[in-house]
Amino acid sequence: MTKAGLKKHMASLRQMWCQEYSAGLAEELLREDRQRALRRFGKEQGLKQYEIDNILNRSSASLQKKGYRLMEDWQHGRGGSIVRRGKQLEEEQLIETMKALKRDRKFPKDKDT
Repeated sequence: MTKAGLKKHMASLRQMWCQEYSAGLAEELLREDRQRALRRFGKEQGLKQYEIDNILNRSSASLQKKGYRLMEDWQHGRGGSIVRRGKQLEEEQLIETMKALKRDRKFPKDKDT
């Protein structure tokens, strides 16, 4: 590869990396927005801060486990597009978390237990 060809190749790699980095930042901001929205929704439901934190922590742990399973399936050639499945998984998790926030308000835990 010539010096000019190498420079061109490095420039295209740098541009690709910048695009990936920007997309990653956008995804991270979207997750932060979802967290804020879920916290606001929990407050609107009348939950206390620690109750909201507990629900979000359980939800996050559940999403992490499902993500690991998704990666395993993908590595073994099962599951199709990992990007599409990952986005679908995040959407399902958002809905489940909102339902958990509603449910926790309707059925307050017994203070004795």
